[in-house]
Amino acid sequence: MEKNIIRKLLVILTIIFFVESSITPIIKGVFDNNIFNTDNSDLASKINTFNDSQKDIPLLVQKNVLKENDEGPHKNRIFKTKEWWYYNVYLNDENSELKNWFVVISFQSYQGYGIGALKLELYDDENKSYGGDCFMYLDDIAVSGPSVNFYFNNSSATGRYPNWHLFAEYIKPDETEIIADLTFTANSLPVWLTKNTGKNRTNSLFGYYCILNCSATGNILFNGTNYNVSGLGYHDHTWAPMESVKNDTRQNIKNLKKDKSFELLDLWEWLCIHFDNGWDMFVGKIYSEKRYLFSKYGPGDMCFTTNGVNFHEIFFFLIEYIETTNSSIPGVNIPVKVHIKTFFFRKLELTHSRRLFVLDLYFEAKNTKEHIYGNPPSGYWVSVGVINGSVKSRGIDIELNGWAVMETTGR
Repeated sequence: MEKNIIRKLLVILTIIFFVESSITPIIKGVFDNNIFNTDNSDLASKINTFNDSQKDIPLLVQKNVLKENDEGPHKNRIFKTKEWWYYNVYLNDENSELKNWFVVISFQSYQGYGIGALKLELYDDENKSYGGDCFMYLDDIAVSGPSVNFYFNNSSATGRYPNWHLFAEYIKPDETEIIADLTFTANSLPVWLTKNTGKNRTNSLFGYYCILNCSATGNILFNGTNYNVSGLGYHDHTWAPMESVKNDTRQNIKNLKKDKSFELLDLWEWLCIHFDNGWDMFVGKIYSEKRYLFSKYGPGDMCFTTNGVNFHEIFFFLIEYIETTNSSIPGVNIPVKVHIKTFFFRKLELTHSRRLFVLDLYFEAKNTKEHIYGNPPSGYWVSVGVINGSVKSRGIDIELNGWAVMETTGR
């Protein structure tokens, strides 16, 4: 009973974050007069100039301020916490080997449960995937701050914005061997989804920031063959409460993999999108205990940038499943074609007038990996695919094409 009350309270607080931010003008993005200029030649100098000026910006209202403690681990005396340091790469560079493959690397810490995890997965261009999760006790893992310092056996994630280094291993003898050695360099400013909830505090209860565009280069050893790879990357860092500290029943690796009942915020769907014209976008929603008929009308966070410096957010939009396929869980379907649509008003600096914009996108999965756990069973699905659509206004019609990764949960 107590756990259900805590679960509902935390979900309500999360939704309040979305709603409160949607009506707070000081942190809402506006289109500038160069919104349709995708020339990023001076992006590096823009980012350096902005970073140099961050010390003069009030922390409480700035969505692009990222400090050392924000990037490190978070722990508090009220809740046990689940925390991710997540990276993905679309290997789309012309000279990249394993071209058009997709890589996911995630370091995870379950503070209060004594468990950590590493995810390393490869997705090829023929709807096959390789790799998975490895679990260890936190006593055998080194996680520290400030900045990113996560050591998991021979694997590690280290660095600080705008540069990180990842070394990750997934080895199952006589089956799969993946070793990834990658360097990430940010091509865009960091952005807090909804609002800056970290505030550079190691005891922050909840946080979610991302870097929508990164360059990723390095090597991947796959089943005995070494490949030089490079492509377009994405990075985010998330931490969220799970249950109160006084419910101090220690969970071991076996229970963690089989029983997810202790998670409070465990229903979500999000997409990381890169368009061919240089725009980048995040689209995501968090749900409560299950998806209801009208859940799709609830608030979320759609954040996009045309140049890596100016960010624009929309908090109400639709994510509709157009086509689905059966999952391994009876009665749960996996989305394979998704429609994203919204309209919004923005003010152009040149005219000082508000315009109505309509954003209409379709995502189609080309490669999907299923992850099933728990009793009763639950799971999540990672899909890589193409996206196309448009953004329109009076006299403006911009075609949008690109690729995306979608992660969705269900039970």
